[in-house]
Amino acid sequence: MKSNKHQFLLLFVIASLSLFITSCEKDPKPIDEPTNEGELITTVKIELTDSVTGTLFRTLYFKDLDGEGGNAPSQFDTIKVNGNSTYLCKIFLLDESKNPAEDITEEIKEEADEHLFVFESSNQKIKVNLTDKDKNNLAVGLDSKWKTLNDLDGKLKITLKHQPNGIKNGSALLGETDVEVNFNVLQLDK
Repeated sequence: MKSNKHQFLLLFVIASLSLFITSCEKDPKPIDEPTNEGELITTVKIELTDSVTGTLFRTLYFKDLDGEGGNAPSQFDTIKVNGNSTYLCKIFLLDESKNPAEDITEEIKEEADEHLFVFESSNQKIKVNLTDKDKNNLAVGLDSKWKTLNDLDGKLKITLKHQPNGIKNGSALLGETDVEVNFNVLQLDK
């Protein structure tokens, strides 16, 4: 009987000791948090320049000053372009909920290796070639060249993907969406 009592006491001491040892271990390291909080993008400005004449063809806006949800956009322009033409495109991003407005474009340029614009034409009648590169020679998309075909009425979805921590590899499937706008497209010279 004494032997069982000693075994029980020994097991109790071992269990207590192991509980004490595990409770004294340091907390596990926290998971790395994102180093860059998402910025509010209220305005997408697109400047299209005629590639032949070099003159500004059209400036387009998407403005949703209270951000996603809430009120409807205060300005949502239609992309009106000619068929069988080539345009040079520049995209600017702003947070106009602040006064003065914050130019998010500069941040995208500084963190170009973490961002990628994706252009998706609903009818494949606008071909977009991204012309700017990040420090790793991967496309960014603040600057691009658009080639339009005929019968191009449809949609052009422009998405900015945030791809931090070295995951950017040229794939549009990676990362989180910072902003996404699905513009209507109309051909002017029909």
